[in-house]
Amino acid sequence: MDLAARAAQRGNRPFGAVIVGADGVRLAEAENSAAIDNDIAAHAEMNAIRMVCRGVGQVRLAGAAIYASGEPCPMCAGAIVRFGLRRIVFAQSWSTFAPAIGAQAAGVHIAVSAITALAPHAISVIGPCDVVQHHIDKPDVVIT
Repeated sequence: MDLAARAAQRGNRPFGAVIVGADGVRLAEAENSAAIDNDIAAHAEMNAIRMVCRGVGQVRLAGAAIYASGEPCPMCAGAIVRFGLRRIVFAQSWSTFAPAIGAQAAGVHIAVSAITALAPHAISVIGPCDVVQHHIDKPDVVIT
């Protein structure tokens, strides 16, 4: 994703996220800005959720889909559940990208699918997957 590359160019970890509403309208796109914002919670997914809430409103997140360059962390997965998103598509799993970016092992890593399984509503999780851009452009087409 271009967002991830842009994040890396700015000195952040290379992650990007796009949120598409239930109606297929692209609501937000964001990159990780934790380093430049000096905000440990400024992950791409959290930034995109904040953009939607501040822009078109939190209600638009219900039923939306989020597309991410990496598997959402437990914090981001919790926000995705809390705000009612119904689909997560991610390119790389934690076990793939963490060593590649030199990330230290998390004290506790919980797979996004384990967190979404606890949600009070169904959330489709697709990933790791190398066709994230296709899913953004054609969210109704499911590729397995």
